[in-house]
Amino acid sequence: MAETDDNKKTDDSQSVKAEPDINAKIEKARLAMEGRERTIKRERTEREKAINSNKEKLEIELKKISDDKQQLEIAWVVLDDKKTALKKILKPILEEEEKIELEEAKIEGEERTTIDTIERQTTEKKRWEIQDKRREIEKKKWEIEDRILKLDEAMSLNTAKYQALLDKEEDVSERLEELEHEMYLMEEQLRLEREERKRLEQMRLETEERKRREALARQQAEAEAARKAKALAEKKQQEEMARKAEIEKQKQAEAEKQKREEAQMRARAEAELKRRQEIEKEKELKKQAEAEKRKQEEAQMRARAEAELKRRERAKGIMKKPVSRPTPSTPEKPQSIPETQAPPQPPKIDQPNKTQVKKPETSTQVKPKKSDEKENLPLMRTLKSDLKKLNIPDEDLNEIEKIYPWVK
Repeated sequence: MAETDDNKKTDDSQSVKAEPDINAKIEKARLAMEGRERTIKRERTEREKAINSNKEKLEIELKKISDDKQQLEIAWVVLDDKKTALKKILKPILEEEEKIELEEAKIEGEERTTIDTIERQTTEKKRWEIQDKRREIEKKKWEIEDRILKLDEAMSLNTAKYQALLDKEEDVSERLEELEHEMYLMEEQLRLEREERKRLEQMRLETEERKRREALARQQAEAEAARKAKALAEKKQQEEMARKAEIEKQKQAEAEKQKREEAQMRARAEAELKRRQEIEKEKELKKQAEAEKRKQEEAQMRARAEAELKRRERAKGIMKKPVSRPTPSTPEKPQSIPETQAPPQPPKIDQPNKTQVKKPETSTQVKPKKSDEKENLPLMRTLKSDLKKLNIPDEDLNEIEKIYPWVK
């Protein structure tokens, strides 16, 4: 039996030693078959699950701590309310005790000063009664104070429990923050790995795109070289054709230009002729209008002169004989007044209580022209002067004068 027990112990120890070796070999086989990336992903997933599980436990623990804190807070409020109520009850007892103590001290003072035995005994009886009353009050006071002390002890115990919960809450919060920080680091590492993979993929794509563009650029360069050679040959041919066409076009343009210039010169000459004719016509119309106006002014002056003569004759009245007038059948024509002579002025007649009004003197006398007035006149504008202002060469002006002799 002893041998059997020893064999069992030996087998158990060997199995215990073999189990870690087997687990290590299994883990090694798993790593070999999974590959590095899958192993990292599996380990990260397992760690995330563990962190989330621990976070849930810690959050539950925080919730329980918060509930316990709330219970302690409510208990502290209840105890504090009881303590406040007891203090309110204790206050009149203390006041009464103070009052009795003052009365007792007063009686003791009277007792010390009293000489008569009867009075002293009466005073002592009063003192005993007051002392009995004070002891009853002190018993009530001690009872209430004991209850207040118990409440203070309960509140102190409550406060100690609350402080322990705060310490525990702080510890749990720190562990929760550590787990969250670890989770954040894992997420940040995962993000960096994704960005690195993305960067490597982008580099691979850029390399492929660069190679493709280089191949395409070589093809385009070869095609461009062939196209340029062909285009150069075509360009030379087109330039030769364009040069010939340009020479022909220049000849045609020169001919067209010469025709346009001749047409413009004829048009300007005709326009100048028309303008001069219109100016002459306007001058003639202006002279006619001035002559008509002058005739009207002479007729008005003659009428005013006749009216003035008649008025003067009526004014003389009695002084002169009546003037013989021609018969209506043969009316006399009024004598014409020369243009250079001013009309006769009426005599001044004094009129009472009226302001003498001076009539403006009208004169039709024409001023003689000065001899040098012609010299001060500006030169007349001609077609030739306008053509010179246009910077037309003298040879062209001579040709125009040959074609249009009136251009002077």
